[in-house]
Amino acid sequence: MEIIKIPKMEKKEYDSLIEEGYVSRIAFQGEKYPYIAPFLYVFDGKFLYFLSTKYGKKMN
Repeated sequence: MEIIKIPKMEKKEYDSLIEEGYVSRIAFQGEKYPYIAPFLYVFDGKFLYFLSTKYGKKMN
């Protein structure tokens, strides 16, 4: 697996990147491997709002 370094970005650049998307993936520690859970989000220009479900490993 190749390691990719994320380049430095100005606030305008990462705000634009976040505004264009709507799904994020967050990794949690699993028993043997990391557990990656998708989260829907909305960015209003200042805050990120995440939508989660009430089921799945992420609730544990």
